[in-house]
Amino acid sequence: MTDDFAKYLRKQNLSDSTVKSYLYAVRQFDTQHGAPTKKICASTVNGSYNPTGRAQ
Repeated sequence: MTDDFAKYLRKQNLSDSTVKSYLYAVRQFDTQHGAPTKKICASTVNGSYNPTGRAQ
C-alpha cells in the first residue's frame, strides 16, 4: 500500500521531503491503529466515525 501511495505522491510532483513525511505519517498511523478499513474510511467521509465509541 505505501509503495502505491509513494508513487502517487511522486506523480503529484511533491518534494522528496514531503513524500517522506507523508509516508512516515502513514506508517505511524498503521502502527497505532492498524490499516484503515473501508468501513472506517466511509464513516470518516460521512462524518459518523467515532473512535471513542462514546455517544456524541
